[in-house]
Amino acid sequence: MMARTKRGRRSYSAGEWGRNRVRVFPDPKTGLLQIEWRENGRRLSRSLKHRDWARAKRQADEAAAGFAVHEPNGKAEAEPEMLTLERLFDIYGEEVTPTKTDKSRRYDRTAMRMFLGFFGRDRYPATLSQRDWDRFIQARRSGRVGPSGKPVSDRTTEYDLRFLIAVLNWAAKSRDEKGRLLLDSNPLRGLKTPKEKNPTRVVLSEGEYQAMLGVSRQVDWRFHVALVLAHETGQRVPVRVNHDRESSKVLQDCTICVSCR
Repeated sequence: MMARTKRGRRSYSAGEWGRNRVRVFPDPKTGLLQIEWRENGRRLSRSLKHRDWARAKRQADEAAAGFAVHEPNGKAEAEPEMLTLERLFDIYGEEVTPTKTDKSRRYDRTAMRMFLGFFGRDRYPATLSQRDWDRFIQARRSGRVGPSGKPVSDRTTEYDLRFLIAVLNWAAKSRDEKGRLLLDSNPLRGLKTPKEKNPTRVVLSEGEYQAMLGVSRQVDWRFHVALVLAHETGQRVPVRVNHDRESSKVLQDCTICVSCR
């Protein structure tokens, strides 16, 4: 039997995932400890009606080992809970994240903490909307959300949102033991991510090209070849040439089509 305490929030798990996993955690509203388990494919939970952390861990170990946990009045209070964003990230983090590279696993954990801090741990993923999408983009751009606390580029914001989309898409295709989808659909599907604008590159006019071509052999024969190649193929060709002070004026714009350095 495996037991572990999760980092970043108080939660204790005992047993093995998919078999006899049991988890205890404090209710964010009342502070009373809750116990969670699966029965016939359903995720069930109930209150332990106390705040004794050591006692709750013992009860989790006993439940995982096959011992029944009852209410003091002998009645079991087991009701299925709606999927929260925290719970969705827990499941994704246990089933999908471990299959990724070390770098991707670190990013997953960072992104999950960021989204939980922004949207809230008890937020239901199915209720996410365009307004939440837009609020996150504005907050990420301004640096009001994120591990660094600094403004980030649209490319970074796009990367973060694509991770969230991937998690929601996975949940919309994954089923529990009863065959029910974790999410009926991805509520953010089809929304546009911010895009980093590509820089506009200046291109030599035909007159400028001919003028430069006329003096290119005076600079270096290799520069002449590179210039013609760049013009005919439309590519930026990196070359290294030595030119004197007189030719520097001619070559001051050569990086427009050729990287001369």
